[in-house]
Amino acid sequence: MIDCHTHVGEAGVHIGGAFLDDARRAWGDDLRLGVSLDEHWQAMAAVEAAIVLAFVAPAVGFDVPNEYVADYVRAHPDKLIGFASVDPNDREAPDQLHHAVTSLGLRGLKLGPIYQHFDPLG
Repeated sequence: MIDCHTHVGEAGVHIGGAFLDDARRAWGDDLRLGVSLDEHWQAMAAVEAAIVLAFVAPAVGFDVPNEYVADYVRAHPDKLIGFASVDPNDREAPDQLHHAVTSLGLRGLKLGPIYQHFDPLG
C-alpha cells in the first residue's frame, strides 16, 4: 500500500493565517490541525511508501517549506518520497522549484489553486 498524499506541519508553526483562523472559527479552538514528523512517521508504519508534500500557500497561511520536507524524507529514503511546493504567484517560483528538485532531491510538485489563489487555466 502506498499513500500518495500525506502532509506534515504543525499549527502555529507551518499552518496559520486565514486558514487557521477560519478552521478554528468553524470547528472550535480545540481543533487539532497538523502533525509532527514523529506522528507522521508513526502513522506511516502501515504503508510500504508515502509521498510527503511541502505546501507553500502564503495567501492563506500555509508554509511547509521544501527544506523541511526534504530533511524529513532524507531521514527515511526507503519509504518516503518528497514533493516540493512553490507559490505560482512568486516570481522566483521557477528557480525555487529547480532548487527543490536538483539540490533537495524532491521528486514532484504540490500546487493548491484554491489555497494559493491562482487560476490553473489562466
